[in-house]
Amino acid sequence: MGIETDIAAWDGKATDPIAAVYARHHADETFVADVIALFGDPEYARGATWLLKHHLEGGGVAVPAVPTRRIFAQLDALAHWEAKLHVLQCLPFLTIAARDAPKVARFVEACRDDDATFVRAWAYTGLHELAVQHSAYRDDARAVLDAAMKTTQPASVKVRIRRALAAGF
Repeated sequence: MGIETDIAAWDGKATDPIAAVYARHHADETFVADVIALFGDPEYARGATWLLKHHLEGGGVAVPAVPTRRIFAQLDALAHWEAKLHVLQCLPFLTIAARDAPKVARFVEACRDDDATFVRAWAYTGLHELAVQHSAYRDDARAVLDAAMKTTQPASVKVRIRRALAAGF
């Protein structure tokens, strides 16, 4: 079966089946490119973004510049909160080129207002990562993180903010 078929068969809930999809396909030469190509399709985005996140967190091969640009080019197409969350969780593993930084900044800013608490929480990590990689965003990031720390936030959001502030720039 192809990766699209395997992702489509996933129920979107249990991690064992999607981990099995990873096990079947991660050694394919085109694995990273294949999953990134599916980010913009709502039918596959949750599974595809989970697969890339799992790959990167497990020490998989880093994503080169061209596929990374493809990820950032599809940010506006991510509709499901889990797909957004997975991409936010991938940001620490990705190099954000200067020309992609404004697009990533808009994505992170939009995610800070998302209905899903985990997306909002990880948006602060994304903001921190953007500021670490691009000094032009540091002052704004620090101000946003400091202000967010002083407002009422769910505990999961405050944890991400505290970690970002503790890591520094």
